[in-house]
Amino acid sequence: MRPLALTSGAGRARRSLQRRAGEAFEQELSAAFALASARGVAWITKRPTPVAITRVSAGGVVTGKLTGSPGVDYVGALLGGRSIFLEAKRCSSGTFALDAIEQPQWSEMARVGPLGAARVLVVRWMPDTAKGRALLGGRLVAICVVPWSECERARDAREASLSAETLAKYADTTGLHWVDRLASVDPLLRVVK
Repeated sequence: MRPLALTSGAGRARRSLQRRAGEAFEQELSAAFALASARGVAWITKRPTPVAITRVSAGGVVTGKLTGSPGVDYVGALLGGRSIFLEAKRCSSGTFALDAIEQPQWSEMARVGPLGAARVLVVRWMPDTAKGRALLGGRLVAICVVPWSECERARDAREASLSAETLAKYADTTGLHWVDRLASVDPLLRVVK
């Protein structure tokens, strides 16, 4: 397994900001899924990353290692009993790079697909291009609920990323706050037919 280590300086500060932004996105997703559970339309839960701390230095640097395959971020069930597997990512470029999805996540999605599980990539997209923002109608941020089959199609076609057009196609454009919108599970149901 890969060692996890933090280093000093600008690199550590950048990783800390990225980690906090990713954690904030996951907290918002978890809040949406808690609302969905309270409404009785889904039960979706965050899976913990299997990490064991191996050392804490005198300077407070924590070193650890993955103790198992991380797999996808969220698992659960939709009203009616269908299981759902979700991978959550943030993207601040014009396209979503498929190499942001780790091999254990690809493998898990490949295993559960033939069993009938709904499989979804949820992307918080903050395009840094005029094209991306134009596709979003000028908005700076969108939540894109992309069917996993789009990821597989792009990967099979040897594409390096999901295009801005693909992300925009699955962006939630209702104008409602996305946590409440996702809690209704409608965006998920729209793509997991």
